[in-house]
Amino acid sequence: MRAVAALSVPYLREPFTAEMCTQEFHGDRFFYWVYFQQPGVVEAEMEKDIRSSLLGIYYGASGLAPDRPAEAPPADSGFLDGNVLPESLPEWLTAEDLDYYVEQYRRTGFGPSVNWYRNIPRLHALTPQLQGVPIPQPTYFMMGTRDGVRNFLPPDGMEAHYADLRGKRFVDGAGHWLPLEARELVNECVVGFLSEFR
Repeated sequence: MRAVAALSVPYLREPFTAEMCTQEFHGDRFFYWVYFQQPGVVEAEMEKDIRSSLLGIYYGASGLAPDRPAEAPPADSGFLDGNVLPESLPEWLTAEDLDYYVEQYRRTGFGPSVNWYRNIPRLHALTPQLQGVPIPQPTYFMMGTRDGVRNFLPPDGMEAHYADLRGKRFVDGAGHWLPLEARELVNECVVGFLSEFR
């Protein structure tokens, strides 16, 4: 691999730990990585109404959503508790796209998606050699200024985790879905960066 374009989640292995998947780490507050550790629970919650679940997730993690309370909800909350549905689809999410996503999750369920989170402790156990090792390839990073990931994986000091960070761009007003919310800007920045490595 000659170069890396990273979106939305900074590579910060040190705070990104297996302990973050335990309730003890978060005290009496909800954190979705913990909730996802219980096989079948989040799947049942989200598969009750796949369309509403997906729309709430897309809107709720976007830059359009209302600000969430500073304090996380109680530990016994559900993943979709507090989800707000938009009055109409955001301009970056078409009805055809949403229909397609709904059909795919009807076919597979949500288990394959959340299994990655269930595997975080194992990923860390299998890769101790990566502790403190920066990404060696030239990297370009983009993140929305309203991305909720900033609350628990802030990009401050991220330079130490990249051997060759060529650039970073924080997209004003965007949330977690950069390729949707700012597709033209993402394409321009990422293609421009990668064109150096043809």
